[in-house]
Amino acid sequence: MPGDSFAGTLAQLAAQVGRAAVRVLKDDAGWLPLSLPAQRVLLVTPSTMHAGTAAGNGLSLLGELLAARGIAVQEEFYIPDAPWSVELARSAAMAATPGVDAVVVVTWNAYLRQAQYGDTAQETLVMALLASGRAQGQPVVVVFGQLPYDAERVPDAPVQIAMYGDMAGQVEGVVEVL
Repeated sequence: MPGDSFAGTLAQLAAQVGRAAVRVLKDDAGWLPLSLPAQRVLLVTPSTMHAGTAAGNGLSLLGELLAARGIAVQEEFYIPDAPWSVELARSAAMAATPGVDAVVVVTWNAYLRQAQYGDTAQETLVMALLASGRAQGQPVVVVFGQLPYDAERVPDAPVQIAMYGDMAGQVEGVVEVL
């Protein structure tokens, strides 16, 4: 059908735009692309991230796309609007870091949460993971999922990626950068 061709073209364009929107803001450590010995990555992601497609695997789309590249992914989720949930994810992530080669943590509107509600839970999460990564010699990559302004909350993060949303093309773009 003619409409199917247009829809396919539009979907391809959306994916290209999404991938092109992803930006490396900082790679002071020179860790990108990640070169990992055993390919074990801990993802710490907001529950607002694009859900994965494989029913029951418990991963976000970001986790699934990394796993499809042969990376063993462990993922911890948090609710970005609930400081208690961010704290639970921080505790679980800190316990998991000794068993991984790298950590990728995604923030979601951390700047707005702090400005509007004084909520610094995501900032605390990222800072704890950065400190753990420095102590263990692990790369920690911070991805700003929605707003690049989140970079103001964690300016010392040596590797920062702006994703500007979580559409499939944007998630694919982050995977390509990683």
